[in-house]
Amino acid sequence: MRAILSKTSISLFILIFICFFLPFTSVSCDNKEVIKLTGIQLVTGTEIKTKAFLYQEERQVPPQRLAIMPFGLVVTGLISGLVGKGKVSAGWQTLSSAGAALSLFWLKAKLANEVLKYPKMVFIVNYLPGYWLALALCIAAAVVNGMSLLIKDDGKPSRN
Repeated sequence: MRAILSKTSISLFILIFICFFLPFTSVSCDNKEVIKLTGIQLVTGTEIKTKAFLYQEERQVPPQRLAIMPFGLVVTGLISGLVGKGKVSAGWQTLSSAGAALSLFWLKAKLANEVLKYPKMVFIVNYLPGYWLALALCIAAAVVNGMSLLIKDDGKPSRN
């Protein structure tokens, strides 16, 4: 049973990693999308080019710490699953996935807070499938690895 849960966990971490390459968030102003960012762009930072009628403006989006944290935790969980064994690996993966989920919640709150800094503009932050899928998979990985921690070495659930 633990072997199945371990393979499931590794698969979940791989899927979460892939989610960071999908669109995570977009910002709209007056119902027009201003920018769309992937999870990796939030992790590494990016340059935004906006075109107006006669000019083009470039702005730098710095790396977001609260995007770096879940990405790092996902990589940690994936490595732990690939090289570790048993309850120690399951423990690290549980902590990594739960921490990544919490960090994604904090990222959402921080981005919403950043938008409030511009009171004269009506910015709306939309969270796209990459974000929601990564969050759901982090929660699923935490559950799967938590279940793995509850299984005794002989494959039967422990009754502490």
